[in-house]
Amino acid sequence: MCYYNNVAQDRPGLGRFSVGDIDPCLRSHLICAFVEIQNNRITQGRNSDLTNDQILHTLKDRNNELITLLAVGGSNTGTALFSYMVSTPEFHKIFINSVIVFLRQYGFDGLNLDWQYPGKCMKPFSKNPCKPRSQGLHHGVLGGSWGCSGEVVGLATYAQTFSLTDPSNNGIGAPTSSPGPEGPYTQESGILTYYEGCTLLKNGATQAWDDPQEVPYAYQGNEWVGYDNVKCFLIKAQWLQQNNFGGAMIWALGMYDFTGSFCNQGKFPLTSIVKEALKISSA
Repeated sequence: MCYYNNVAQDRPGLGRFSVGDIDPCLRSHLICAFVEIQNNRITQGRNSDLTNDQILHTLKDRNNELITLLAVGGSNTGTALFSYMVSTPEFHKIFINSVIVFLRQYGFDGLNLDWQYPGKCMKPFSKNPCKPRSQGLHHGVLGGSWGCSGEVVGLATYAQTFSLTDPSNNGIGAPTSSPGPEGPYTQESGILTYYEGCTLLKNGATQAWDDPQEVPYAYQGNEWVGYDNVKCFLIKAQWLQQNNFGGAMIWALGMYDFTGSFCNQGKFPLTSIVKEALKISSA
């Protein structure tokens, strides 16, 4: 299960990644993010690439078992629009009807509701007086009695970066003063793509390995970077397989080396590792 975040289409040069660049044979589910909420209805806004049904049909032609979901919300949407939408049964019904029409129009198989974060606002969904509001809604929870086979574990293809307070103190738990500098493609403080991390290593950053967590990290000058690499992804994917989890969710396509130009690991190295370890077949 992989997310495609369409902000990747706006990155410069080799960092640009669009729906047409997706390899549909490396995943069972594709979640296209994000559409917006306006007047209690979902709308594509400026994200017309997410509703390019010709491209989606092409992806499904290449993998006839691919399930495509449309994601609404995300961190940029916040919680106010969702809270307003569920504030009355009428608003909620308007939203549900618009979702049904939208998904059928563009050929999606379902909706991913990415409400960040409902908090106390989710309480009405579990109360009997508000039962009608819960129709058509399933939300993730943090506890329950189900087995691992019903759970999907998230994996990240991006790095978190920080500015060290003291460059000579660069281990796990070292003090930091701020997010790390922007990458040339993400252009966002504190975040690097996997391929930007590869470039950092090529330019002389020191890579280290934390045995207790079985994860790598890197540092150069006052920049500290925590990330997952191919070795780490393999360890995690094997753990998922050994413990009979339902699968993995990867955030996000377009943040790892999809061109094979940066890391000398071929195209889509992280997803390929997960596919092989979880024995996902190509349709």
